[in-house]
Amino acid sequence: MRDLSKSIGEALISALARSIEVNGNSALLYSGGLDSSIIAGISSSRGRIKLYTVGTEGSRDILEARKGASELGLELTEVIASDEDVLISCHRLNDIFAKRLGRRPTRLELSIYSPMVFALENVSEKVVLSGQGADEEFGGYSRYLRMDRSVLAEALNKDLDDLLLNGIRRDASIASEFGKTLVTPFLSTAVVSMAREMPLELKIDGGTNKVILRAVAAMLGLSAASAHKKAMQYGSGFEKAIKRLEHQSVLWYST
Repeated sequence: MRDLSKSIGEALISALARSIEVNGNSALLYSGGLDSSIIAGISSSRGRIKLYTVGTEGSRDILEARKGASELGLELTEVIASDEDVLISCHRLNDIFAKRLGRRPTRLELSIYSPMVFALENVSEKVVLSGQGADEEFGGYSRYLRMDRSVLAEALNKDLDDLLLNGIRRDASIASEFGKTLVTPFLSTAVVSMAREMPLELKIDGGTNKVILRAVAAMLGLSAASAHKKAMQYGSGFEKAIKRLEHQSVLWYST
């Protein structure tokens, strides 16, 4: 496992080095979790990077990001969202989906993408790094833990294919609305290839997911090696804010 961990780390280093060298100053959407901490840990010694975390006051992501940034010795910008900020981001997302896709976002898309919209509105750098892709590649979602091994590999490949064909294009399209270039190191050709070829036990082992990425984080000396997954909409507190706004009947989305 150590050799493969080293290879994944080197592939991420290569992907990040190309991006930072070409684009200069970069921002990282940082939650203090496993994926973004690996990118932060690798990037910190190879270029200029600034961490941004978004969330409602007292949300998990804000608290975890503070601890992670302190550990890494990196500058962290906290972008705190009020319910009004969340509402504005949701309305902005509606406009973007109407323009780019010809439809409104679904309720789930509203929850997933509104934190991203709020972040992009508040990032000053033109290049934005994201940990997108690690969940699909290395079994990060909790539903994978409940799957029978006979269908897990197929589910992972299907989800990764959908991300590569559709999801990442949608993310990049949203970023472009704010004049940003989205960079996803985990979706570099080398990392995707290694993820597809590695055995399942290096992704999920018993009740532990992202086994190989935890080994990479441990190799980097990051406490996030033991971090538990919390989707952005929950860790940021945006899902709770959206539920509050729903009760006020001020949100619109596709049902």
